[in-house]
Amino acid sequence: IIESYDKTELPEGAILEYAYELNEGTVWSNLEPVIIFLRNENPLVAKPRVYQSSLSELFDEQILEWLNKPKHIAFLPKGFLKLTFYPN
Repeated sequence: IIESYDKTELPEGAILEYAYELNEGTVWSNLEPVIIFLRNENPLVAKPRVYQSSLSELFDEQILEWLNKPKHIAFLPKGFLKLTFYPN
C-alpha cells in the first residue's frame, strides 16, 4: 500500500496498491508489514528508509533491495511516500 503525503500528486488519503515479488520458497508467515518512508523526487537518488520493521531482517532487506532498483521506484508516485509491504 502506498500513501502519498504530497497532496499535489494524489488526492488526500489516496492509497495505491502494487504487486511485488521476492525470492520464492521463503515462508513469510507470522510477520508484521514493513513500513518504508521514501521521498521519490528522482528514482536514481531515492533512499528508502525503514520506519517499522516486519521483525524479519531478511524480509526487510529484500524489500529494500527491491526498492533500490530505479525501475521499481520509477513507477511510484512522486513526493514523500509511506510504503507498506505485507508478507504473503
